[in-house]
Amino acid sequence: MRPDAATPALAALDLLARADVLAAAANAAIVSEDAAALDALLEERGIVITAALAACEAAMTDHVTRAMRDELAAATRVTVAGNDVVRNTAERARHEVVTELAALDARQHASQEYQPVALHGRIDVVL
Repeated sequence: MRPDAATPALAALDLLARADVLAAAANAAIVSEDAAALDALLEERGIVITAALAACEAAMTDHVTRAMRDELAAATRVTVAGNDVVRNTAERARHEVVTELAALDARQHASQEYQPVALHGRIDVVL
């Protein structure tokens, strides 16, 4: 955050920017399959988004200029777009996992079909 972020509108802009950075990091964590980092990033992002919403509400009750409202709206759109990117990446990763699990399940079923029915089979010998 900026040291001069004294107004709620500036604080909201800084928090939204921080949320965008966290979204990009979360996206990278999904791609690199780092679940621990992803959990931490999403938790921190949730806290930042909550604070940004509170700051936006405070800014709207404060007397902000039309230009500042437009800037807040634009920053909010960027943050929402970042959220959409993370969601799409997560959905792609989930789809890949589901596909891999389905393929594994199919291989297991196929291998079971080729196994002998009884482990101790019977051999008939005619003398």
